[in-house]
Amino acid sequence: FLALTNPCCLSETVAAGKAWRLVSAEAVEIAWRVRSLQFFDDEECTSPIPAAPNQTGQAFATEASEMTGAEYTFALQSPRGWESADTCAPGECHLGFAWENPVAVRCLILHQGETGFHAPAITLQRRDDASQEWKDTVSWRGLGGGRLKLAISCPAAPAVDFADVSGCKVDGPQHQECNVRCQKGYGTLEPKMSCVNGAWYTPQCLPLGSLVRLVPEEPATLAPYWVVLHAQLFSSADCSAPIAMEGTAISSGEYVIKYASYHPRSMHGLWSMLAGLQVLPGSWARALCQRGAPRGRPVPGTPLVRAKIGRFRLGRGEGCHGALAAEGKPRAMRG
Repeated sequence: FLALTNPCCLSETVAAGKAWRLVSAEAVEIAWRVRSLQFFDDEECTSPIPAAPNQTGQAFATEASEMTGAEYTFALQSPRGWESADTCAPGECHLGFAWENPVAVRCLILHQGETGFHAPAITLQRRDDASQEWKDTVSWRGLGGGRLKLAISCPAAPAVDFADVSGCKVDGPQHQECNVRCQKGYGTLEPKMSCVNGAWYTPQCLPLGSLVRLVPEEPATLAPYWVVLHAQLFSSADCSAPIAMEGTAISSGEYVIKYASYHPRSMHGLWSMLAGLQVLPGSWARALCQRGAPRGRPVPGTPLVRAKIGRFRLGRGEGCHGALAAEGKPRAMRG
């Protein structure tokens, strides 16, 4: 559960400051790793505040580990980022930017490390000209690793295509939840939308029968990983009629490692058919899958083209059914 602290300090009017920073509000187990950080002056995170080290101001942070630095987190194309030199006790580590002129931060996009390398709670602080004292603006708790969008308050609820939104419930300035009802002929995995930490997460109403996924049935547990090197779907029983993939790859989550990507879009074969693009060979992997119930929640994108699924090819097998790296037996599920 994501909880909000210091609710008294939150409002649409945000005091300006020449320096803003993020502080670890709870202990970080191994080291706090931040790949990128970007500040915005609106709640929707659409109007970035220029933060160019040695141009608009200076990046700063607590001691960094080798080959990383605060300045790299604001160079959005750099893979280095910043990483604390050691573990972080509550309030011990920070990362921020000092501008030449005062700015008001209302939203930020943060990409931090995964388990053991991320701060589960973060406080946003500011400092003005008149005082050297850091003042809390807001704290966010229950945070996970990866890319996060965090805002001072929820913006107006967005519209959802092919759906009606109603019954919105407000639970503080950063938390809301609304019911979503898809129009006839459309469906979604979860009929609700939520504002968490000031950022809206909305479902997609997709044409019925347009979402397809494979779920392992045997063995009961795939360990340590389920690895898929490539995949293809066919509308014919002999795998001679491939289905054009005019959509987005989905999964229940992928294995995370520092310098590699195991996102489902990396798979060669199925996804290389997207709009005729040439995609370099890759793979998808996930740690510890349970039979019949992929862990996590699939995040649907643009729907697949509607077609009858006859066979699928998975892994490196020569036959239509192929073979799994973990020797599992999959079953096809259609949404």
